[in-house]
Amino acid sequence: MDNQLFVDTWGWLTLHDQREDRHQEVVNFYHQFRLKSDN
Repeated sequence: MDNQLFVDTWGWLTLHDQREDRHQEVVNFYHQFRLKSDN
């Protein structure tokens, strides 16, 4: 796997907590990264 992504603790919290301001942005980024990494 060539692509690597470091997610710090706050990133995982933002990904999990829908009340976070940037939650949807982080979810979208993470899903797109996973799709690109799986190919």
